[in-house]
Amino acid sequence: MAALVGCSAAPQQDGAKPQPPALSAPMPPPAAPPPAPPPDGAENQAGKAAVMKVLVDTMAPWWTPEQRGLLFYIGYYSAASAMCDTLEIDQAKVDTLMRTKFLQPQGKSKGPAAVNELRFRKEIFLMHLGMVTGAVMGSHRGDLPGFCNDAADMKVRIPGASNLFKLSR
Repeated sequence: MAALVGCSAAPQQDGAKPQPPALSAPMPPPAAPPPAPPPDGAENQAGKAAVMKVLVDTMAPWWTPEQRGLLFYIGYYSAASAMCDTLEIDQAKVDTLMRTKFLQPQGKSKGPAAVNELRFRKEIFLMHLGMVTGAVMGSHRGDLPGFCNDAADMKVRIPGASNLFKLSR
């Protein structure tokens, strides 16, 4: 530190220790807090709908309509648990849904899935869940308190296994 002070200070002829240069202007006041986000207008709603359509279209080759709905459902809970201090996702419930609704062969497929197929399904599931969770988080960034209040209300309103929040909190 002393080396830095010495480099920036004017040399002293009388043997006195160098002093840092004085500020030429007073320090500006701290920046104002960022402005509040604009209300959720029609153009923002249209943008959200466009994002959701892209997500649905992206997932369509891999998942049935029911599975896509479940991905959005899990994504909502994941976003709420990430953004709201009072909410925590129940990982055991999510693991059960993933195992029974996404990793097992669906429809006309018979028998258990091969190891490679299970690994692939899990990777696709996690990728799509991440996309949906991020989209939900982004779409609710403008009203975090309202989003967290709605999610906390849902924790109380939705019963049992359908509620993916930990209920002990």
